[in-house]
Amino acid sequence: MEHSRTNLIVAGRRLEAAWAFIVQLDDPDNRLEARYADAAEPKSLQKACQDAALVVLAAAAPQFAANIANACLAAGCDYFDVLEMAFGTQALFAMAPAVRNAGRSFVTQGGLAPGSPSAFA
Repeated sequence: MEHSRTNLIVAGRRLEAAWAFIVQLDDPDNRLEARYADAAEPKSLQKACQDAALVVLAAAAPQFAANIANACLAAGCDYFDVLEMAFGTQALFAMAPAVRNAGRSFVTQGGLAPGSPSAFA
């Protein structure tokens, strides 16, 4: 937060946990916001993705990756996940034409093994 002027939304199915995380961070400019999002509830995902530029799926929830990616497409934002297994990503690859047509960037399996950090190294 100290190296950016970006607003950050922390979302999850336990809104109180998102707020608990936020209060641990130094946010004097009130750039952090908590939102409810349940990966099994597409409407909650669409609402949580409103006004987002990028959604980062950091939860180990590959079975819901397609729900989250579809919400990103609907909201017009980019998508990045840290999933480290192929399970759940087949649906994302099938979405490639829609992602390309929407002019969005979707990155899957950006986790640590091997993931995006390995490419940068």
